[in-house]
Amino acid sequence: MAQLDYVESLVREVYAKPTPSTPSESLRGPLFFRKDQGLLILEDNEAAAYARVVARLQEEHGKRGDISQRMLEKYVQDVLFSALFPAVDSQAADVFEKRLADAMRALREQLKKAPGDYTCLIPVLGLDEEGLPGSIGGVRLTRMTTARVHQLAAVDNIEVAEKRKASKHRLTKWLKDDGILGQPVAVVAVRARDLEAAHGLARRRAQEIVDILNFFADEVTDGPGWVYLAGEAAREVYETVIAGPDGSMTANSSLEGPFAPVSLKRLRSTPALQPSLRRLDGLLRQDPRWEMAQLLITSARWAGRASAEHVREQAFLLYTIALETLMLPDSDSELNYRLRLRAARLLANSLAERERYKRMVRDLYGIRSKIVHSGLLTINDGDLGRLRFVTKRCIVRALLHRRVRQLNTRKEWASWLNQDVFR
Repeated sequence: MAQLDYVESLVREVYAKPTPSTPSESLRGPLFFRKDQGLLILEDNEAAAYARVVARLQEEHGKRGDISQRMLEKYVQDVLFSALFPAVDSQAADVFEKRLADAMRALREQLKKAPGDYTCLIPVLGLDEEGLPGSIGGVRLTRMTTARVHQLAAVDNIEVAEKRKASKHRLTKWLKDDGILGQPVAVVAVRARDLEAAHGLARRRAQEIVDILNFFADEVTDGPGWVYLAGEAAREVYETVIAGPDGSMTANSSLEGPFAPVSLKRLRSTPALQPSLRRLDGLLRQDPRWEMAQLLITSARWAGRASAEHVREQAFLLYTIALETLMLPDSDSELNYRLRLRAARLLANSLAERERYKRMVRDLYGIRSKIVHSGLLTINDGDLGRLRFVTKRCIVRALLHRRVRQLNTRKEWASWLNQDVFR
């Protein structure tokens, strides 16, 4: 385990500060209070040191995302309160040193604790109930039901089972009152060291599945439709009050958002989508993932986000990110040239087709540059449609190509893209 001397330094700095009888103007930092222990107010410089300590703990112990910043802050506060309260005379250094040693020992034990198993049910909006239950990339998609809640309560550990049994009826009532029962959910199993971290990991995993579903969404809905997590998008009817030049006033009703829910059944039963869906499903299940697998997943996710973006200019940029992610794994210069050359090589079956794709990507990338550098805010449906076609076709071709299946690293992929052969 990394040295934690920086935590000790923070505690010693706070300990060495004279304690005023009443809060002063200089005590404007965070305030921590614990019943039966006391009140701790940090000065500005101590508050800055406290923030650096938490950030370093996050860097050293939270890289995997299995422990939340809030929990790490609690650990630091535990050390502060254990070492400083109840207050001791500044001369009683031996008492303080013993408390600090005990507190640091407890901190090390906390940081060594193995993560536990959490099962999170993340609501997935815009997903049709048709085809449920099902799974993508090892994540089960189903409906939130009382049976599902009761199933979570039925575990082998007797102590855990008793705690869950006591709360399951209250939880079921709350879900029913809030109208959550019956909604599609992603059932995500994660390993984490606290509840907040578990939720964050589960939501990120659910977002990954949502992005992949959206990669296919516009192929299986009769109009614009996409899947989304709470807080991202919604289908809403809103009224606009309009005053006309003739003195008339009217309320215009508009519908914004996804046109129809995405059907998992239709997605799975569409023959043209099955090969790429199976391929992505397999890549999502890899643990750990090869570089090439992660590259393909990331590119498909960016394209999925573009499919769910109703602002054309934003969607255009997201599609270019997806295309650059896939086609420029090794480049930070000559982007336009490399991008159009590699895309043309991947997609074309003849010299004539290659030149056509090169011109198309050149023109589309020129529009991308205008959006980024000149503030262009008008993208027509034709340009967006062409970019969508090129991007998705590149991704699908890369997913299904028999030679690409044998590549494991970004370097191998870049080398293969540079080969001047028809595919």
